[in-house]
Amino acid sequence: MRAYSPMDDSDRQVTPMAKLAALLEVVLVFAALHVTYRGIKHFSAWGSFEGSLGLNLTPGIAMIAFTFGMIALHGRAWRSYGLILDDWRQHASLAIVCILVAAAVVGPLLLWFAPHHDPRPAPRAVQAIIGTAANLAAALIFLVVMRRCSWPMTGLPPMVSMPLIAAIAASPVLVAAWRHKPVEPAAIEALWLFIGAGFGEELFFRGYVQSRVDQAFGQPWSVLGTLLGPGVLVSAALFGMIHVLNPVDYFHGRFDFAWWWFPNEFAAGLVMGCIRARTGSVLPCAVLHGLGDIIGTLPGLFG
Repeated sequence: MRAYSPMDDSDRQVTPMAKLAALLEVVLVFAALHVTYRGIKHFSAWGSFEGSLGLNLTPGIAMIAFTFGMIALHGRAWRSYGLILDDWRQHASLAIVCILVAAAVVGPLLLWFAPHHDPRPAPRAVQAIIGTAANLAAALIFLVVMRRCSWPMTGLPPMVSMPLIAAIAASPVLVAAWRHKPVEPAAIEALWLFIGAGFGEELFFRGYVQSRVDQAFGQPWSVLGTLLGPGVLVSAALFGMIHVLNPVDYFHGRFDFAWWWFPNEFAAGLVMGCIRARTGSVLPCAVLHGLGDIIGTLPGLFG
């Protein structure tokens, strides 16, 4: 099956000024997005209510709203931004296969750094190196698997993939109950990780940013059978920056940039970008992202 490319819904001849405009657009929209959700969280009644419940849904909701707003502004088809459900069965199967592969690659590292192994956190540089290496390895494995094997896309029917997705999404609640820990915080965290981080971030970074840049620059690179363009790099870079900005609070004069997050999240963005480019959809990226973040919370529940 041929992946739907952002180039299918754009002009083939794009001027240098149009390319520059696309880059400036995604950077400015990224900045406006960050200011918007930070402002909502700090100065609105919803932000106060959300904080009192321990939720963090505002960034994800803002990303979804900005994505659909920019699509409407450009007047292009949703398909060209990866917003398709045509092959949801295959994409659900692919997401489960990818999460199992990722768990096999990253799982031993999570267990190694789990609190019961060593109460002292690993140095940030070590965490960044290990996380970056694991994500780059996962990206390479995914590209090889998607090129050489058809079973990730067709191997699991919905009656298998959907219950597995639900089980992984609910795993923090199940583990918390098993370990006699509060269930509600685990459920709340799983909810916002799956909806906000998973779908919100993937719709914005892989749906809007990557597609918008590739519409201007094309996808001139072929890596293990997957056509990639500068969009995968730009979206990964901005994805890394959104995590660097996590501790920054410019409304209260705090500018503590978490630079150690960048290489790991940039590499994670490459993973999602490659899957988006290969499948033409953000759905498998969103499910993989959300489930991966949820799995990442499990070691802390064993402490």
